[in-house]
Amino acid sequence: METKIILSKVPHDLPFLFIDRVMHLDEGKEGLGLKNVTVNEPFFRGHFPGNPVFPGVFIIEGLAQLAGIVAGSDGNGSSGMLASVSDMKFLKPVVPGDQLVLKVVLEARFGDAFRFEGEASVGRDTVARGSFSIVLIPREASAPGGK
Repeated sequence: METKIILSKVPHDLPFLFIDRVMHLDEGKEGLGLKNVTVNEPFFRGHFPGNPVFPGVFIIEGLAQLAGIVAGSDGNGSSGMLASVSDMKFLKPVVPGDQLVLKVVLEARFGDAFRFEGEASVGRDTVARGSFSIVLIPREASAPGGK
């Protein structure tokens, strides 16, 4: 799944899209996504100038965006929104030039709420992992005025 399709499934737009490609999707179960981290992303100017580090909250957001797609978010009718984060650990920094692989696995569903286990890796190294929840909400509630 390429960026154009991803943009139709999440309520976000550039520069707040943290998935470049969905490489595997088993809707309602799990997903695998990719984020290419490039030095020309605007937040690197101020996030540790001279030693740029990809913000951990953006890793979580990328996992949540992928989870929304796994949960069935279509970006128009419903959208996944991050509801909670627990036990998230950041093990290594992510820097420009890294290719961040995002993996989410559905652990439980309660109506429109979904709990996921997520893991982010660069090469063979796990850089972050933890649990989080998203909730599917009507599109108009997540993006006033529409996309």
